Amino acid sequence: MQLLLNAVTRMLDVGQFEEARANVYKAFELTEGQDAETQILIKIQWYGLLIDLGNESKNKQDLLDGIDFLEKNESDIKKYITPASYYYNLANAKDGLCQIYYQSNPGVQSLKIVKEIFQDPVRLYWMAYNKIESGDDLIKQISVNLANALVRTGRLVEAIQFLDIVLKQDEIFPQALISRANQLDWLSQVSNAGYTTALYAQIYSNYDTAIKTNKISPFFLSRIVALKNNTAYTLMQLKFEIGKVGQEIEETETEYQAHTPFRKFCIDKFLTLNEHGIYCRCVANEKDNLQIGVPNARFPGNTIAKLELLLNRIKSEYAYSRWSYYQSISKVGEIDFDTKYTNLMEGEIINPHSEMLRTSFRICYGILDKMYPAYQLHLC
Repeated sequence: MQLLLNAVTRMLDVGQFEEARANVYKAFELTEGQDAETQILIKIQWYGLLIDLGNESKNKQDLLDGIDFLEKNESDIKKYITPASYYYNLANAKDGLCQIYYQSNPGVQSLKIVKEIFQDPVRLYWMAYNKIESGDDLIKQISVNLANALVRTGRLVEAIQFLDIVLKQDEIFPQALISRANQLDWLSQVSNAGYTTALYAQIYSNYDTAIKTNKISPFFLSRIVALKNNTAYTLMQLKFEIGKVGQEIEETETEYQAHTPFRKFCIDKFLTLNEHGIYCRCVANEKDNLQIGVPNARFPGNTIAKLELLLNRIKSEYAYSRWSYYQSISKVGEIDFDTKYTNLMEGEIINPHSEMLRTSFRICYGILDKMYPAYQLHLC
């Protein structure tokens, strides 16, 4: 059985999907006559492979069969694998269906479609993420898959943040590198981030580093090489020399080190309001410069002005909330309110730092209340 498993894995790596599928169902036949425990153990492994096959070959029936097996046998399956692994495999199967739908319906999706089609894999990946045991390397793959699922719900910035977290832990994790490059390219198309050399230098570097890991299957390698070459062409169009990609990244790091400790904190915790700062830590990320209008463009009416006025209020409150959060965890400059509290022996912590933390959260919730008026103005 192990030899057959290895053979099917090799078939997946080179794109021999029909042969792989035939062998998967051959393995299912071999389980007949086995005791119930042996059958479920074998099927867990092979249905996981069937889901991988469905994802790579974009075969809807493979994925539906995998979902059917996982959902009907949940209690038995959880006796032999961790809850994180169960939710991860189920999320992979449902996310595969989302990818098939997305291929025929690309682009930004309506809220109705996000809720009905794309949200369930996100929910399941979150469940897997929250159930993962400390030290389990599966968390890196869960994070990458969660990031890809978030992109299809329109949560692109959050997805890039997850990928950055993975790459902080493992800077040569190929799936995270490839996904980050893909999402940065998408970012340039759906935001005001624009086509900058810094953006495409990072995209090129991500693809190049992933290729050099030699951990990409032959079936996908040619596609990644093509994407890298396309990025190189874009850099040439921007009058940027490919040989200077490493220098560009080093200069970015030097500029990051010149930021204040507070700004570094904001960048490291993904708390900036700067579209360039989504992917770059350079001097251009020194200030929050998020805006609704586009520079040097004229808009009829006063809707943009009203939205910018509301955005100024939101940015100000957000900045104060962020500063309060920073102060609440900072050990620099201890503050004393000169107040004595009754000790109620309930484990309650009351001090200036805890009050700053509470204030930070309270302001953030208040900011959410301002989003609906902004949405109404957008509809005008």
